[in-house]
Amino acid sequence: MAEAPKGDQGFNRLVDELENEAISTRFASITIRDTQMIPADDIGETVRAYLYRYPTETDRLAALSAALVQPGEDLTSRKRFSGHVTCTAIVLDGAGRTLHIRHNILDIWLYPGGHLEADDTTLIGAALREMAEETGISAGQLAVVDELPIDIDVHSIPANLAKDEPDHQHFDMRFAFAVTGVPTVALQTEEVHDFAWFPMTKLQSEPLRGKLAEVLASPKVRTISEIATLGK
Repeated sequence: MAEAPKGDQGFNRLVDELENEAISTRFASITIRDTQMIPADDIGETVRAYLYRYPTETDRLAALSAALVQPGEDLTSRKRFSGHVTCTAIVLDGAGRTLHIRHNILDIWLYPGGHLEADDTTLIGAALREMAEETGISAGQLAVVDELPIDIDVHSIPANLAKDEPDHQHFDMRFAFAVTGVPTVALQTEEVHDFAWFPMTKLQSEPLRGKLAEVLASPKVRTISEIATLGK
């Protein structure tokens, strides 16, 4: 693995390349439309493309892959307690730090993110919506690093008696974004009560640390469409 450029140098190179390819402009206008929930085929395509890039994670995502082939299962519904999809925004600032928020119920540091809603039409759009709702940072302030999740994490969520929810699993689609300058954070106090920018050395997930370091070292990463053409 290449060593990540330190400080602003690596980040500025990342933002310059993203802006040159007009990725930021392309996704700044993402809106939520009143259409059907995200189809299972779209989720399956994303997972297949992700595993093409990270084949060593097949076993780690076995529960998600198995759920995708079960007929009649709605992975977008938070009432599917054997596991459902959530979307998260991993936001890098100019110093290579990642944005975290302090969750009210769990009282732990998390990335901005959450459950899918009925009017979400894309996974990355859901991550952007959650970012805007929980932190006030809009899509127009962000550059999209890649259309594909930088990480897919399967983790357990404890039971929430207030919401009549048993313990269950989240299949978390984590998308990476870059922000320039110092954005104003306006917290959604109903769900979170604090925020902080943590250096990558503080991230608990070693695989995620490695992937973010690779992004800063070499921001030229393939998109879903480009991966899809490799097997043709």
